[in-house]
Amino acid sequence: MKLARSAGLALFLALAARPAAAQTVETFEGFGSCDNSTNMGVFNGINYLSEFVCYAYPQSPYNASSGTNRLRINNGITVSYAEFSFLSPTTFQGAWFAGSGPSVYFELYLSNGLVSTSGSLGTSSTPTFLATNYFGNVDKVRLIGGNGQVVLDDLTWGGPTDVVPEPASMTLLATGLGLLGAARRRRQKST
Repeated sequence: MKLARSAGLALFLALAARPAAAQTVETFEGFGSCDNSTNMGVFNGINYLSEFVCYAYPQSPYNASSGTNRLRINNGITVSYAEFSFLSPTTFQGAWFAGSGPSVYFELYLSNGLVSTSGSLGTSSTPTFLATNYFGNVDKVRLIGGNGQVVLDDLTWGGPTDVVPEPASMTLLATGLGLLGAARRRRQKST
């Protein structure tokens, strides 16, 4: 029984000591020149294609979710898409949108394969969060919408699901479970 308790304690400590990935919220406030003409390029681990420009001055209905900086899709979204890619695969929770009424949604990709599609969101002057509701890793996100202008802000990615357990943690987990099973079988034999 002491062996089982020791194994359980070791398992608990190994799992508790495992590093947790932090969730990141990109507000674009750290982007230097946000003058409505500067293409984003690569910024904080994300590669924004030329469709995205940083946008800072107030203008309704294209309100920011936080701060002043947000992204505008160059020339609006017109039945096509704009996309960005992560420099390494991660989870993607979603982003805040405001605009003149078009519906937008996400397509999520991993290794060029479509893995999920979000629900759609009709935009308005009140910034609203569009969640992906997908908890696996992605490396590319397409933003798809109808005619009209939208801005996006506060992209949220990362979190517990992009942590891959280290092999040593998995070995310790398997060993601990094996020891617990052995202790239980020994206890059943003795009774």
